[in-house]
Amino acid sequence: MFSSKLRIEVRAGGDSVRLESLHVSLDGGVVYTAPPRSGFEQTETVYEHPVAPGQHVIGIAVERHDTRNPQFSTWQESRFVVLVPEKKLLWTRLELEDESSMAEDFTEDNEGKYQLRVKLIAEVNE
Repeated sequence: MFSSKLRIEVRAGGDSVRLESLHVSLDGGVVYTAPPRSGFEQTETVYEHPVAPGQHVIGIAVERHDTRNPQFSTWQESRFVVLVPEKKLLWTRLELEDESSMAEDFTEDNEGKYQLRVKLIAEVNE
């Protein structure tokens, strides 16, 4: 049907974080739901299908808990617009990085930080 293709990969990093839930969406519809407590320490392809060429919106919704103290949690949703070229593959990778210190620092020092980052990398392949 379509000769253009979209691949979405996910990778997560963070020493003391546990993913409680993760959903990837394309144009507002969920295309992948991770099993509870998935790690994504290694890159995983979560979607690869033909799509119409042109503009698409890739979204990710993630809930994380700190393994040191699960009271400290974050929920984050990000969306990215990509352009899929005609008759080509658009490879994308969503990278999640969590370098938060709330669970450790706040309980000891009464101060801490949430430091979360979601990055999308995209590359056209023939």
